[in-house]
Amino acid sequence: QEIGNKSAVAQMLCRLGGISFHQDRWQDARTLLAESLSQWRELGDKRGIGGCLVELAGMYLEEQPEQAARLLGMAKSCLEVGDTLRPPTFQAEIRADYDRNLAAVRTRLDEAAFTVAWTEGRAQDLETIVVGLLVALGGQEQLNTLL
Repeated sequence: QEIGNKSAVAQMLCRLGGISFHQDRWQDARTLLAESLSQWRELGDKRGIGGCLVELAGMYLEEQPEQAARLLGMAKSCLEVGDTLRPPTFQAEIRADYDRNLAAVRTRLDEAAFTVAWTEGRAQDLETIVVGLLVALGGQEQLNTLL
C-alpha cells in the first residue's frame, strides 16, 4: 500500500479473503473479498475480478450452489483474458481454487442445473455481477461508494 501497488494489494486481499473463509471467519472473508473486488473493479482488471469470483464461489457452494456455478462461469470468462502481470504462483493458486470449486459445485447440482447456471454466468454482464456482489457483501455502505 505504501508504494501504491493497488494490484498487489487487491491480490493479497483476495487471498486473505479466501484464507479467512477457510478458517470460518465469514465476516472477515466478506469484507476482504468485497474490498478486493472493489479494487479490481476500480483497476478495470478482469483477471483480478475473475480470481475474486473464484473465491466468492467457494463461499456460495453450500447454501447457493447455483450462484456458485454462475460465479464460476463468469470467472472462467474473466480468467480467459491473457495475463502477463500476475506472478505464476497467484495464477496457479487461482486455477487450483477454480478446479476445486468447480468439482464441488458439480457434486451439488445435477448436470442440467449446473449447465444452465454456468452458462448464465458466462453470459451475464460483468459490471452487473460485480455491483450486485458488492452490494450483497457490503450492503448500502458499499453501494454508496459505487455511486
